[in-house]
Amino acid sequence: MSAPSPADDFPSRTADAAAGPADDFDHLPPVEPPSARFIVQLFVVPALIVMLIVGVWLLFGKLAAGDQNWQSLVAELEVDSSEANVHRRDRAALMLAQMLSAAQVRPQAPADGAPRLTENPQLAEALARIYRQRLAARPSTEMEHKEQMYLSRALGLLDAPEAVPPLQEATRPEHDPEVRRNALIEIAVVANRAAERGPEHIARLAADRSLEADLIAASTADEPPVRHVAAYALGLFPTPAARDRLEVLLGNGDESTRANAAIGLARQNSTAGVAVFEEILARGSEAPRPGNGADEFESLVSLRAALKAVADLAAEFESAERDRLMKLLEPLAEKHRVAEIRIHAENALRALESARNGQREHPEAT
Repeated sequence: MSAPSPADDFPSRTADAAAGPADDFDHLPPVEPPSARFIVQLFVVPALIVMLIVGVWLLFGKLAAGDQNWQSLVAELEVDSSEANVHRRDRAALMLAQMLSAAQVRPQAPADGAPRLTENPQLAEALARIYRQRLAARPSTEMEHKEQMYLSRALGLLDAPEAVPPLQEATRPEHDPEVRRNALIEIAVVANRAAERGPEHIARLAADRSLEADLIAASTADEPPVRHVAAYALGLFPTPAARDRLEVLLGNGDESTRANAAIGLARQNSTAGVAVFEEILARGSEAPRPGNGADEFESLVSLRAALKAVADLAAEFESAERDRLMKLLEPLAEKHRVAEIRIHAENALRALESARNGQREHPEAT
């Protein structure tokens, strides 16, 4: 019997091949139209992301064009002071503060030769007038306090002489403690910016003895939040009266006030606050105390500032002071739970070690 030829088997193989795909299709899932959820994921969500990006771009474009838009926001702030309009005024005050913050980051002068937004005397005069009106009205509701806070923030971002006097008035005892604290924060912001720009700028601000007197008075407030912000602001004023008051505040019963007094004196190259620094460093090595997150954050801020002050003053400390500080710094550098604190502690240790070695090499310097 002869073997079948390849041609004899061709029809059966062709039939099997033709039948195979049909059988495979029977096993595929049925085709269904896309669901609404799938369409949303495919088209709507990307569209929303694009719209968000465009919205942010437009917002920053509007902030960058602040020189042309501040008048409309001031007009919003000057609407009547009824409860119905407080939301409008609150938004306008927030937008002005944002515009001025953007202008501080982008300090170039407008192309048309107009004054920078942060130096615009018309804006400064308008904000000072509105701020004084709100002070006279005595904010009472949460929304009114927010509006007042945004207005004080806007004033603190101005580099115009009209900005400081209304903030100074708000630090006085007849005003609400929260209003006083907000005003003191912004005076400190103005003073810090002046100090960063050079000695002549902070000297010009410190030449106003009435401002210094109001800060000293605020540092005697019964409310610790007012007192410790006043201490911080005083530390930015390199005057004999400010230094004398800061040395008194080193013995204050409030931890934050003592810390700000010591840090303020360190800015003026004084080691009078060394005992407070030792206190802060010793407390920093302890486990976090139970309490709210704000207390923990404030403790870390004080610790970081103290570490920087110790590093800056390393060459000024006496030998015994330096040894005590180094002993307190070692556990912070080795095992503090926050990496940034460990880094600052290591920097302070190196500065103290370098100062100690320098004194050993040059004993006449002691």
